[in-house]
Amino acid sequence: MENLEDLYHLDLGNNNLTIKMISTIPSFLGSFKSLRYLDLFGAGFQGMIPYQIGILSSLCTFSIEGYDLITLDTTCNHLNGPIPSTVGNCTKLKVLRLSHNILTTTKWLNNSTSLEVLELRGNALSGSIPSNLGKLSSWEYLDISENKLTGTLPKSLGQLSKLEKVFVWNGVFLREISTFSVNIIFNYFFILHTSNLSAMCKLDSACPIYDILDLGSWRLGPQFPTWLQSQKNLDVLNLFSTGILDTILPWLFSASINYVDLYHNQLHGKIQISLKLGLYLHCKFLSGEIPDYWMNYPSMKYFTLSSGNFTGSIPRSLVNLECLNHLDLGNNSLTGLIPSTL
Repeated sequence: MENLEDLYHLDLGNNNLTIKMISTIPSFLGSFKSLRYLDLFGAGFQGMIPYQIGILSSLCTFSIEGYDLITLDTTCNHLNGPIPSTVGNCTKLKVLRLSHNILTTTKWLNNSTSLEVLELRGNALSGSIPSNLGKLSSWEYLDISENKLTGTLPKSLGQLSKLEKVFVWNGVFLREISTFSVNIIFNYFFILHTSNLSAMCKLDSACPIYDILDLGSWRLGPQFPTWLQSQKNLDVLNLFSTGILDTILPWLFSASINYVDLYHNQLHGKIQISLKLGLYLHCKFLSGEIPDYWMNYPSMKYFTLSSGNFTGSIPRSLVNLECLNHLDLGNNSLTGLIPSTL
């Protein structure tokens, strides 16, 4: 069969097939470049679906119902339309990666009780965020970013004790963000970054403790949220463009934090920094001389103090930042010589 280059319809369903005494799906199916229809329903194959199936750019229909499917990855293809309801019949399916296609619905989710990982980033999903998201008790990872979903995160997500990571950003239009919404994550971190947030964020000290907190483009201002002070284990904090008009507070640069992004806010006050990896500040209200104590942070990689009112000279201790990849001191009122050792 390997020479049938013009084959566009192949139905091997309801058989008990082996290829050269091997019962796995043959990889040579990937050589049928014109194939538009492939039916392996109940064909008796076992094992993994070969990656070559994923490069069949003309394939419109792929039926594998009855196959003991555990992992299905069709990321970065041109699949469009609704996700077939038969996916829900794959009772052993644990990992489903459908990101970066043109898929339009998730109505089949009710039956996928074994699902642990679901990636739907970058599709054409629209309408309300599915209320059945919280009914899948085995879930560990969810990514519905870069779609056109609206509404609120289902409260039932808060009962999923195995859920570790949730990504809801870029294009997901949330009507409300509350402490409950953030509490859906128990073990690791929560990333929700969206410029389409339509409600103020109402969070308090009941939030879980995080290692990484990305709140970029949330409407948190005008003051720094007081509940942030309870985040004692933060390693990375992103408050990019959050509408904050406030004084820089010392606890923002606690000993545990290695990276802070406060870009595009209206901040004022003095900088007292203990960061190790990176700092992003961009605000015309920051003033004074840039502190000269950077010899204590040789591992810092990112350093931005742009568009402020900083005066004086460029600190000589910046030459000690041996790992520095990004340096931006533009649009200030700095004077003097650039340290030659830079």
